[in-house]
Amino acid sequence: MHRIFCQHQASFLSIACMCLGLLSCEGARAPSPPPAPEPLPPPAIKFAATMFPNLKPYVDSVFITKDGNRIYFLHSIYAPRVMNGTAPPSACTTGTLLPNHVTATNLEWNTDLYYVEWDGLKWSAPINLGAQINTFGNECCVWLNDAETEIIFYRGTDLDGTGPNPYLPPPGNYRATRTDKNAAWEPATALSGVYGTQNQTSSAYRHDVHKVPSNNYYLWEKAVGVSGRLLFGSWNGSSYDAPVLIPGSGIEDSQIWAADDEKTIVYNRRSGATTDLYKMSRPSTAAPWGMPRKSPPRVSRIPSAGASGASPRLTRRNHSCCMCASIRRMSIAGRPTSYTPRET
Repeated sequence: MHRIFCQHQASFLSIACMCLGLLSCEGARAPSPPPAPEPLPPPAIKFAATMFPNLKPYVDSVFITKDGNRIYFLHSIYAPRVMNGTAPPSACTTGTLLPNHVTATNLEWNTDLYYVEWDGLKWSAPINLGAQINTFGNECCVWLNDAETEIIFYRGTDLDGTGPNPYLPPPGNYRATRTDKNAAWEPATALSGVYGTQNQTSSAYRHDVHKVPSNNYYLWEKAVGVSGRLLFGSWNGSSYDAPVLIPGSGIEDSQIWAADDEKTIVYNRRSGATTDLYKMSRPSTAAPWGMPRKSPPRVSRIPSAGASGASPRLTRRNHSCCMCASIRRMSIAGRPTSYTPRET
């Protein structure tokens, strides 16, 4: 009986050990290691040269907010050579009309302003800024404040080269506001005097107005014999003084960006078929600007043809057979860009 009991006891212990997942009752086995965790997905690439492959053929006036989560830009289904009248639509690739674009059939000289938003993993579809901003004209050259509740932009309304269209607002720089960055824009109104619609034509104009916290303006203009020169507009507490030339500016300078403390400006300087990034600095706002300095080649010079490329401040887009060699800039600091189709 004792032997039978021992046999049954041994069998019971063996079964118990098996249930506990042990090899034997002489010593407990260490628990099995946990399964290897699933590999993490690759990090989302926020900024890349191919981030918006479906926006051809024309994207310009790129403005990235300081937090890097919204990108404002203009879009047209027509290439710049079609828009500036040097090529018929049949000669160039025609793109896809984005949602809510304000346009009409065969209206070539027409762009709308859009933005896309980053959700942590991907960019949203393009969102139109709405009818208070966009018209049948050419909206471009965007600046926004940090809260995205104030916008300054340019409207080009000379649709056929014979003067402003009588059914559209006059060409010039406009401003609009809203209560928060997700609210609808209030109706846009022109800036005052020469900063707005005064003396603005298709061949001589001022735009890319960058407003700093002091309310001062930095902008550039095209004039007779001048492809581009940098201007400063001082706020005197109640109005703006007449714009003055920024010392050191040449005759091929454009797309100016100013730091909030107004001790650094960055801008483009055209040179033949390329555009270089230049910078001027000063120790204080009371000091004169230092000599213009060109940025290193890796962030400065961009060729007028070839594969698309990107840098911390500069990008360009390929417009297929209708390349206009225009430079597209993207900056976390929020630099605006020129809209003017320019064939080089």
